[in-house]
Amino acid sequence: MTPFARAAELWLASGTRWPFSRFVEAHAQSGMVFITPDLFALVRPVGTDWSTAELNDPLLVSTDPDCWHIGLAAGDVSSLPRLLPFLPWISYHRRGRLRRIQWTEACRLAAGSRTATASRATVAADGQPGCSNADQSPAAARPAG
Repeated sequence: MTPFARAAELWLASGTRWPFSRFVEAHAQSGMVFITPDLFALVRPVGTDWSTAELNDPLLVSTDPDCWHIGLAAGDVSSLPRLLPFLPWISYHRRGRLRRIQWTEACRLAAGSRTATASRATVAADGQPGCSNADQSPAAARPAG
């Protein structure tokens, strides 16, 4: 099953009021949509102080974001931190619970290690932090869970 098909299946099972196509469209207009053979993700800029209700409304976007909110993702999400411009936080819902993690923790998870040092968080040529993928293998990149 492709990540897109898996995401659509998860979305339909969630019982949300938003039709899947409308949710994708909202992210295309206000955030980012990633569709590859290995990844499907809907992400938008938000504030870490946002309520769950605000996070669940894909039409809301922060004008001064400090966090990427992953509205829906399926497939190999380990590549996501390398695809996103830097913001200090990443939030997502997992098993019905809101989670927020720092950018450096997302890089560690993407590298396949909960105990890896922050050295995998790098600084790009433009001075913005990023994630290095030099020491990552596809097999080790998937977070557990």
